[in-house]
Formats: sequence, structure tokens, C-alpha cells
Amino acid sequence: MKSKTHTRFVAFVDKDYGAHHPFVDSVLLEILGGKVSVDCYFSRPVTPVSGGLRTGVKVYQSMPRRRGLGRILIFFHVLRRLMSYNRSSRIILFVRNDPLMLLACIIYKSLLKSDAELIFQSSFPHESHSGNIFLRGASKIIFRAVFPVVDKFVAVSEIGLSRLRGIYFKNNKDDYYAVPLLSEITAPLSLQNISRPRKFVYIGDTSPSRGLNLILEAFRSLFLSGAEFSLHIYGDAPASLRDLAQEFNGTILLRGKVPRLELQSDLSYYDFGLCLIPPVDKYLESSPTKLGEYMSHYVVPIVNLEISSLKEVGESEEAVLVCSSFSVSDIKETLWSAINMHDDQLLAAKNSVYHFSQASYSYHARSERIVRFFLGDES
Repeated sequence: MKSKTHTRFVAFVDKDYGAHHPFVDSVLLEILGGKVSVDCYFSRPVTPVSGGLRTGVKVYQSMPRRRGLGRILIFFHVLRRLMSYNRSSRIILFVRNDPLMLLACIIYKSLLKSDAELIFQSSFPHESHSGNIFLRGASKIIFRAVFPVVDKFVAVSEIGLSRLRGIYFKNNKDDYYAVPLLSEITAPLSLQNISRPRKFVYIGDTSPSRGLNLILEAFRSLFLSGAEFSLHIYGDAPASLRDLAQEFNGTILLRGKVPRLELQSDLSYYDFGLCLIPPVDKYLESSPTKLGEYMSHYVVPIVNLEISSLKEVGESEEAVLVCSSFSVSDIKETLWSAINMHDDQLLAAKNSVYHFSQASYSYHARSERIVRFFLGDES
């Protein structure tokens, strides 16, 4: 009887391992790691993080950091790593976003192991909105040249898949999969007591392009009208944001950058999580990680309908609070509804979004489809 070919899933990820990204942790390390041998390569972290063997996964924190010359050195590092693998095994290659990692895998597949399977995940339109004009141009050239050799594509939204299909080539629907950035598999949490004032949280990018100034303008209007609330902002705190926060007399607290795992332990303290994204080209296919994390910690998200992934959740889960547009007036109206929500309504909403996250908006809820797409016959 012929023995079964050993499968090795080799992933090259455009992040530090210490970032603890939900897709990496849940899909690569947990779901796929429970089925086949998985090797995950990450950039060297600024601060060393414990890695090693984890649920059938080997974690390597060895790639050059993706800055300056490191972006080019990554190509040679990936190629060298690939050449060390036993080519008699079934090898599935996975690359997340980076064009030079992808190019190295294409060369390996084309010259050394033609039966290697190659999966590329694109979570952001790097070829049109990333870095400087040189990086965008290089990304576009590489993607157009090598995409025909890629076997499968993963995006974080249907709009992302449309971009890949429209710009590049294949039409076989089985070669594409849109899976949003979902919540992680977590142990059951306890629901915190409901109290006033209502507690809001904003996590992430505080740069002008994310429109935080409009969100704060809506809060300012409510504050001046006498509404009671608290808002905690996690992320960079430039001088302009610090100055603005002082106008709220302690109602807004700037928490700065907090390690992701530490932040998760604080999430259940909040009532409402701001997941409001400006409807500009580079964000239209966004799938914010924090949306799933809010719900899995009993935090009711506030979303705007112009972003497709947010609209889908807003229409699927009625407890999610929805702004019809990313405007001061609509945001203010939705915040006012949140502030004045009765305790029993808030309790019901918290329970509803939590159960929705566990039943529909988590990786483990979609694990069968994930395994079938990524591993094929191995599933």
C-alpha cells in the first residue's frame, strides 16, 4: 500500500511574530497547524518573543525587517529557506502581501518544484496605496508578472477579490476566497456589569487619513450639550490629538500604544467599540481586526455602511449600531443613541454581538471551509 505523502505548509508572513495577528494565530497556528506540519516565518522582532514549536507549528523569527534594504534581503532569505526543504514532500506555500516574498516563491515553484501549491493573501491594495511611488510601481510590476503562476488567492473582503480578479486574470471561483479578519478562538468571557456613563473605545490608526477628527467633532458636540460618556483611544497620540483631548476635561483618555494581548484583557471593560472607516479608495476593501475582537469581548461595535465588510455585519447582526454615513451628523446621532441606550437594551446587545461572533464571525466557525480551501485533499 502506497504511503501518504507528507504535507508541509510553509508560510511567509509580513509581520513580526510578536504582533499576534488573529489570522496568523487562529488560521495558521491553530486550524492548519492541527492538520499538517506548518512552518511560519516572521520578521525579526524588535523585542525577542518566545516562539518554537506550537501545536505542530514551527515559528521562525528570522526574516529581515521590512524596512529599507531589509525589503530586498527578504527575497534572498525566503529563497534560501525554500531550498532547504525536501522536495519529495507535498509543499503548500503561503505568502501574505509582500511582493518580494511572493517573487521568491514563484522562482522556487518555477525552477525547483513545479508541483508546489502557492497561495497569496492580499489584505490591502499595496500596488496602488502602499509606501512611496517606487514601492507601488515595483509591487505592480511583480504582481502582474507572477500572478498567473499563483494557484489560489485570499482577500479579506469581496471587494478585495474583485480587485484581484479585475486587475489580474483567473476566473475560476474555486481559486479565490474572501475571509474577513475575524475574532480569535478565545475562552468564554464573563460579561461586565452595566454602568453609566457609557464607555467607548477607539483602537488603531490616529493619522488624519482615518478621519478621527470627524469622530471627535461628533463627540465634542455631545460633550458641549452635556452628554456624559468616556472615550479611551489606543494608538499614537500626536500633539494635535493631545491638545484636543484636553478640551474634554478628562472625558477622553489617550492610552497610547498597548501590546495587543494586554489590550484584549481590557476590552470587556467597554460598552461600545468605534469601527468607523472613511469611505476612501484605499480603505474600501478593509476588514478591521477590531470588529471581531470587539464582539468577542461583549463590546457593541459602531460601524458605517460605506465599507462593505462593515455593512455586511451591520445587516447580519441587528445589535450592531450603524451610521448611514461617515459624517459628523450621522456619527453624532448614532453616538447619542448609544449614550442613551437603556441598561437592559445594552445588556441584550452585548450578549447578542458576543453570540454572533462565536457562531458566525470567528475563524473556528468557518474552520471546515478554511481547511478545505488551504489544504485541499489533505482536509
